[in-house]
Amino acid sequence: MMEEPGIKNPLSPDTILQSEFNYIIQTVSQAEEDRKSISSFYIVSVGTLVAAMISTRLEGTNMAAIYWAFACLLVVLSLVGLLTLLQLARLRAAWYESMIAMNQIKDYYIKRLPAEKLEEALRWRTSTLPPRSKAWSISFLFAAQVAALASTTLAGAVLLALYALGYSGWWAAVPTGIAFFAVQILLYLRLLRKK
Repeated sequence: MMEEPGIKNPLSPDTILQSEFNYIIQTVSQAEEDRKSISSFYIVSVGTLVAAMISTRLEGTNMAAIYWAFACLLVVLSLVGLLTLLQLARLRAAWYESMIAMNQIKDYYIKRLPAEKLEEALRWRTSTLPPRSKAWSISFLFAAQVAALASTTLAGAVLLALYALGYSGWWAAVPTGIAFFAVQILLYLRLLRKK
């Protein structure tokens, strides 16, 4: 872009890149904050329902109807857990994209200012980014926590539904919970491995 005589260009590349870098920092921080609040919300929701179930007075009521009602609530909570897990995967992907954008700016300055030897000062670079689907990261542990709760609520729903039908349901509830946990973790990792 050519400047007109007498008019100074107020936007320098450095100013634009600094603004972009600051914006990326904000998006990274927001993704981190969202991950924490989403996980906390789900944990509080599960805890509230469990507390309500424990405190319910069941004397003189139709137990089958109570079992069905709580089973339905637990299924809904399991589905909310799955949606929460999908949100956590999306937030991890957004964080990763922000890290790539931030490192792209670093790479630009390293290339543009070779005399400054910026590569010596910048430890975190594109080549050192952890994988998007890194196991045992904080993001993964949040996802595993949500998956464990969602699996437990689904196992509880199966147990209560079988109680409502007059059966002991441990034989079906435990494998259902384990299978749902495995499916959720595999889904989370698969979503993050996609490019």
